[in-house]
Amino acid sequence: MRFALLVRQVWIWLLVRVAQALVGAMVGMGGDVPLLTAIQQPQPAAVLICFALGVVEIKRRGERNLLGNLGIGWKQLVALLAGPALIAETLVGIAGQW
Repeated sequence: MRFALLVRQVWIWLLVRVAQALVGAMVGMGGDVPLLTAIQQPQPAAVLICFALGVVEIKRRGERNLLGNLGIGWKQLVALLAGPALIAETLVGIAGQW
């Protein structure tokens, strides 16, 4: 179950970043910020958005009781929901410095 949550959060992070790139491309067509530069910068708000979308997804699927029965508490759930996006944004920040 934990692995499934991690995989789901990675997909949510990818969708958030792609949506950010598409919105940035539409807004920045005549702007001064190149799209590639905007994608290479880490976005701390993406971590919060991924966490919020993960909570909404758990509530939508009604998985909170199942997670509680499996022994996954709120602290572990916060780590499972925010962890993949935090790691990915850190890697984006590190790769963006090269």
